[in-house]
Amino acid sequence: MGRTPGAGERPLVLGSSAGGHLALQAGAYGEGRSRVRGVVALSPVASPYRAWADGGVAGAPAERRALRRAAERLAGCAPDLGGLRCWERWDDLAARTHASGTADAPLLLMHSAGDFVPRSHSTELADAQRRAGLKDVTVRTVRGAAHGGPLLKAPGMAGAALRWLRGHA
Repeated sequence: MGRTPGAGERPLVLGSSAGGHLALQAGAYGEGRSRVRGVVALSPVASPYRAWADGGVAGAPAERRALRRAAERLAGCAPDLGGLRCWERWDDLAARTHASGTADAPLLLMHSAGDFVPRSHSTELADAQRRAGLKDVTVRTVRGAAHGGPLLKAPGMAGAALRWLRGHA
């Protein structure tokens, strides 16, 4: 069996979009704090089901429709057709489902106001984490429609992310 890494051996994780989803899973699944010191997620798909639902709305932009298809591929089933096992899978994919408060890593979640992955992905997760007892969770939103990595080009965002990372190093 492996040993639990010490604080200096646990990485800080940064992920963007689908990579943000993976980073959130590293920080929230089980005892995420035992694996990572903190998570910065840029435009994270914190709820694949929300992405699937948003992409099915009449007039949804192409990016949201593409994200819907990607979420369905990730789950391996369509929630409206897949039955109970499928719903369990969708539920398990949502980062908020795994919110365990102080057992989870601190979170910095970043979006733009016009991001096709809406801020609600992160606010739902942040609310669930706070209810579970995690105090170190921040959601930041900037103007514009940047998605993922380009968020760091918005005024002050790269600096805010670096200060947060240094504060958790």
